[in-house]
Amino acid sequence: ADSASLTAAGRTVKDIKLSAKGKADIANPSADISLTGSVEEQPLDIEASLVSAAGKRAIRGLSLALGDNKVSGDLALDDQFLPVGTLTLA
Repeated sequence: ADSASLTAAGRTVKDIKLSAKGKADIANPSADISLTGSVEEQPLDIEASLVSAAGKRAIRGLSLALGDNKVSGDLALDDQFLPVGTLTLA
């Protein structure tokens, strides 16, 4: 999906391109998501994969970059879908 812009919390994201594909399996859902755009002339790039196995869900390959600021890592989701893991800030 594409959009010219979206404003949230007073910030406008422009030139949005969202791609998502996955498997709608109630026991083991999965998805690959990517989003690109720009915020205040800074490039925005987000990627992540939702994976499921044996009733456990995780976010793998999380990568968020806005200009020179980057966040990356892998997170496990507990039974209440709260994230547990380590993220790297750069």
